[in-house]
Amino acid sequence: MSNIVYRVGKNREAGAEIHVIDNRDESFELHRGDREMFWVTFCDTHSSYCTHRTRALAEEFAHHPAQWCATCASEGTARAKQEQEHNAKDARLDLDRKVYTYVLLNWAVSAKDVLTGDLLAGTGAEAKDVNASLKRLENKGLLASEHINGERELTWQTMYDIENDPDAETNGQADFDAAHKVASK
Repeated sequence: MSNIVYRVGKNREAGAEIHVIDNRDESFELHRGDREMFWVTFCDTHSSYCTHRTRALAEEFAHHPAQWCATCASEGTARAKQEQEHNAKDARLDLDRKVYTYVLLNWAVSAKDVLTGDLLAGTGAEAKDVNASLKRLENKGLLASEHINGERELTWQTMYDIENDPDAETNGQADFDAAHKVASK
């Protein structure tokens, strides 16, 4: 009977249970070409394995099942894609908050004003990002836009009068949190 000498519970990279097996007694049946390989890295979750000459190699491979288990690789890709989507949503929320805060604190502004404003300095935001954010905020009922004095460029504003309402910033941020289902700070 093969001896499991090393076990990685749920591998972080792929979420699979991985074992390193000492197969010097050849009780783990291998393909003909693998018979000189005495160590096996085994994905118990997907019944996939790879063989190695040394325990050190088997243990190293145990930490990276996506390199040798096809199912772990595809699931890892899906997990990475979900993480990218989650990070993109977080980035959009962060940009939306900065854009909204800028409009809230400056009353009536253009997209160009927002883009060049101090809240977006160093963020790498581009005009298309700011315009998309302004539209998202308008669709959520947080901003309104209009053409002032027949100008081509839209002027954006919140529903709050920052100069005359002492609670405008607090109330505006509460509206943003409610519209984005963010827990209040």
